[in-house]
Amino acid sequence: MNYFSNMNLVDLMLLSLLFIFSINGFRKGIVIEVASLLSFFIGIIGGIKFSQFGSDIINSFFSWNPTVTKIIAFIIVFIVCVRITTLAAKIITKALKLALLGFINRILGAIFGAFKGAVILGFLIFLFGNFIIQYITTIPEEYLNSSTLYLPLFEFGEKIYSFGTGIPSNYSSEKILESI
Repeated sequence: MNYFSNMNLVDLMLLSLLFIFSINGFRKGIVIEVASLLSFFIGIIGGIKFSQFGSDIINSFFSWNPTVTKIIAFIIVFIVCVRITTLAAKIITKALKLALLGFINRILGAIFGAFKGAVILGFLIFLFGNFIIQYITTIPEEYLNSSTLYLPLFEFGEKIYSFGTGIPSNYSSEKILESI
């Protein structure tokens, strides 16, 4: 219980956001949560792979600018891929409910939702941490430094960034923001 006695307002805000992510994950279940993440990547890959094919079909009916038709084809393929992935996830979720595994799906969804929230919050805190300290004066720096969750989420976001980009984790967030 001593862990919670050291929490400040920043911790309560971060914990509330993680709780919201967790509740959303519980509501949807792990299958839908993972599928929503995967569908985004599948949609992008599908859009890249099949946008030329879709563009050719659109051009056979309309005489539009090829760049416009390729963008439209990408959007259509992206939406179709997302819809198919979501439909497959809903079918799997219904099968899990029939097999009486719906509650396990929801519990794992809550855990995955909290993890997804930690990834998102950590990444945002890492990218905008110095910006928050320098320009948002309503949150005193000592609140952030004394926070139980802020620094671990910052370090987690730093690891996610270095893993996803290959940029070493000792590369400062100020340099990252300057390069954007």
